[in-house]
Amino acid sequence: MSLAESPSKYFIPHHSITKIDRNKLKLRVVFDGSAKTPNGSLNDHLMVGEKLQRDIRDILLNFRAHAIVFVTDIVKMYRNILIDPEDRSYQHIYWRSIPSEKLQVFELNTVVYGLTSSPFLALRVIRQLGIDEGQQYPLAAKCIERDVYVDDIVTGCNSSSEALELQLQLINLMKSGGFELSKWASNCKDILKSVANDISEDPVSLQNHEESSLKILGLEWKPATDSFSFKITSYEHGFTKRSILSTVARIYDPLGFLAPTVFYCKTFIQEIWKEGLDWDQPLTQLLESRWQIVLDQLNVLSSINIPRFVASNEQCQYQIVSFSDASTKGYCAVIYLRTIMADSIKVSLLISKTKLAPLKTISVPRLELCASFLLSKLYVSIQPFLSMLRGKLLPPVFFTDSTVVLGWLNMAPYLLKTFAANRVAEISKLTPISQWKHVISEHNPSDRGSRGLLPKDLVSDNLWWNGPHWIKLPQQEWPSSNYSNSDALPELKKVSTILVAVNPEEPPFIKWMKKFSSFFQLLRVIAVLKRGIHNHRTKPHVRRGLLEPADIEAAVHFCIKEVQRHHFLNNNDSNVGQFLKCFENLTPFLDKMEFGA
Repeated sequence: MSLAESPSKYFIPHHSITKIDRNKLKLRVVFDGSAKTPNGSLNDHLMVGEKLQRDIRDILLNFRAHAIVFVTDIVKMYRNILIDPEDRSYQHIYWRSIPSEKLQVFELNTVVYGLTSSPFLALRVIRQLGIDEGQQYPLAAKCIERDVYVDDIVTGCNSSSEALELQLQLINLMKSGGFELSKWASNCKDILKSVANDISEDPVSLQNHEESSLKILGLEWKPATDSFSFKITSYEHGFTKRSILSTVARIYDPLGFLAPTVFYCKTFIQEIWKEGLDWDQPLTQLLESRWQIVLDQLNVLSSINIPRFVASNEQCQYQIVSFSDASTKGYCAVIYLRTIMADSIKVSLLISKTKLAPLKTISVPRLELCASFLLSKLYVSIQPFLSMLRGKLLPPVFFTDSTVVLGWLNMAPYLLKTFAANRVAEISKLTPISQWKHVISEHNPSDRGSRGLLPKDLVSDNLWWNGPHWIKLPQQEWPSSNYSNSDALPELKKVSTILVAVNPEEPPFIKWMKKFSSFFQLLRVIAVLKRGIHNHRTKPHVRRGLLEPADIEAAVHFCIKEVQRHHFLNNNDSNVGQFLKCFENLTPFLDKMEFGA
């Protein structure tokens, strides 16, 4: 920030906010680029730019693939990226250090929080830094491309030596661009020890096994136990639509570990919506008592601990086993990773997703198909994670308890009505249809996500956290699918069968006509033949010389009559009445030359 020297083109309003982070009070200035003026706000005139940051779920899934992990933060990333001097006149502010000072106009020289273009500009600079220094720091450059979300770096390696090398490269690469890394946390003491004396922020300790935790991209992680957890410490105690929405919105669960409980809350909100209650109108007594049960149990979610690391080594085999299900309330897709080791099989809940059924009634088979389609898209979304696993990847298996859906998937899409046909076609593009299997409802964990569970029920539900018991057995010992395809399926198109009667044998004249490449040549030949027949029959009246127009016209009439006789009368002149009846809506008739017209 410096005193403004150029005329001001826009003043950015700003205010401060404070928060406690790791027992320290921190103050941050917030700039409002959306503040309106007669010509609109600054953000109204800025381009947002391309979305460069990866999806949070992708980064968190990748985080689960490394044995040794660490997280760090780029210190004041925006404040270390300069803006072109010509553009700084749009970043002017009023400022004074103490209330007694006179207000002065300053211009912000760096990327500013609160402007729509800032996330793109900042991340584009970090990406460019990785490109420029990638040859010297290849591990760090790859990490920047894959494991950075805004100013957070969430990454890891498969050994402590690799992780230390990556850490060193990241520090040096960032220094080359004028950036500093801080807020280190890791499940490896060597990583923390190597930066203990060089950073401005104390690293997260591994000594307090229960209390020491931090948020990575919003998800709670305990480095000491290397597990994910949830903190549901504060929520609205009111019984209005507003307070309930506020409470549910605080349950941050990007990977869907708590999907059954979150789905239960969503269905409850949908019920409130159907009641037509206003935002601050009290709930009915029945709804209030039901919501009180949820509030009383929310704290038990804090007891959930999910192991972060799901992979192993090169000698292991991996397999995706996934499930989909639907109910009248909504539908769910859940994916598990089977890690097949030499002496055991480990199953890890990887990711899940739920959706509410729309208010407009949809049949359960259609919702089941939507669940399978959701599962297909979810499977495609985890492909970057699967590519990071060391070891052989076995073919995936997809389970549904809907025999109707399996019947549709084993049919050609064009035989189905539009709704089913479109989704079946998409599922067949995203997943191998041969890998779709049937599972009974009692063994389908996605049933939990499609109906909802209260927090206490979720914590103790083994089917949700580990899948059906047989998933830990060798695949040849899994229950066989009793599914058999049925012809009595809904959503089938009505197929009309049209029978066309065709004379199997063409008369010689029609075959002879087809040998000519020119219609005019055919007419001349027919005219010559008809003249020869005429001269043979009526020798006193022999016609000689060039062909006349009347000869060509007679040949045309002859061709028309023979073609109509073959195609419309089946070479039988007695079928004239039937011909006229078949085309009666076109008002057919026979002209003076006996042509059908």
